[in-house]
Amino acid sequence: MPMEIAVICPGQHAAASERSSSVERVAAEMSRRLPASYRVTIYSRRLQGTLHHEKIGNVIHRRICADSRSSYIQQVLRCLREQPPDLIQIENRPFLVKQFRRRFPRIPLLLSLHSTTFVQPRTYGREAIRFCLKQASRIIVNSAYLAAWLQHQYRQKPNHLHICHPGTDVQRFMSKYTPQGAEQAQLLREELGYEKKKIVLYMGRLVPIKGVHHLLDVWPQVIAEHDDAVLVICGSAKYGSDRLTPYVRKLHLAGNRMPRHVRFVPYVPHSVVPAWYQAADVVVTPSAEQEAFGLVNAEALACATPVVSTRTGGIVEVIQHGVNGWLIEPRQLSKRLGPVLNKLLDDGTLRERYGRDGAAWIRQRYTWEHTAGKYAELYERYASVRSGR
Repeated sequence: MPMEIAVICPGQHAAASERSSSVERVAAEMSRRLPASYRVTIYSRRLQGTLHHEKIGNVIHRRICADSRSSYIQQVLRCLREQPPDLIQIENRPFLVKQFRRRFPRIPLLLSLHSTTFVQPRTYGREAIRFCLKQASRIIVNSAYLAAWLQHQYRQKPNHLHICHPGTDVQRFMSKYTPQGAEQAQLLREELGYEKKKIVLYMGRLVPIKGVHHLLDVWPQVIAEHDDAVLVICGSAKYGSDRLTPYVRKLHLAGNRMPRHVRFVPYVPHSVVPAWYQAADVVVTPSAEQEAFGLVNAEALACATPVVSTRTGGIVEVIQHGVNGWLIEPRQLSKRLGPVLNKLLDDGTLRERYGRDGAAWIRQRYTWEHTAGKYAELYERYASVRSGR
């Protein structure tokens, strides 16, 4: 009998949909690559345009109609009581661990953390978080950085943590130097009217911690040397929403001062994201704060586009400085980001070398098959206990 695994998403987005966040995307992509000995049901929020019940490969998706977070959780708990799984995995919400542990005291319960957002001691209280972490049978983290952070902040023992880096679909996020990748890049450039432009791309949420303002601040330095450069900023403040926050308005105000050289694209369906990376000459992720991993970096490198980012958090586990991209100390962004971009835009040979090395690096270490293998290692421990071996 396959091991039954219930994966509980936070309840904000629909898994396996165009507007999934990275949390739902990791759950869906990893699960469908697990061996047949594991049968996964992913619970997420049902949004417009998604099915209530859907099977994709070996993975069952149950999307819950709910008008609040608490209603969503109560409905998920009801489903699990009706059909108890062999293992429960909570995605990125530590406080749910306590709630699910109380209802299912004998079922192994894993917490999969994707960031430090919901384990910040100043926000949620150190002791309250420590109690929730203790309730988990194991904690899955997406980087060595996040593992070290939890050990430092909450004295988590290394054997209570399991590192599973996210991956990329290298069949979709293919190198721009393959015939299909080159064709996709050319078609998008033609659609945008940027056939002869140098494109610098930001892809992600428009929130202060992502540092997009740093990029706009130095952009006049870049266009002073490269009149053919265009900064394309793809994203919005929140996944699935195009609402203009005060921060987004501030970014638009700065960009509108350079109308020939800055373009905002509020939403790009994930199905066509690879073409945007392939069309770009450089991708920039100027996060000034500690980021646990940064899936954008891996996806861009898979498409053979060099990435300029910051030497923070788990970003350094993906980007190799001077090999497949460039890392800048966060406090040096205002001083170094402009010159680094100018250097890369000046040197097509360097961009290609970084890009090809990046694509090879991702295929060696950061595919969804690698991710699923690491999850399966952990699941196997509980499968062995379940079978009495």
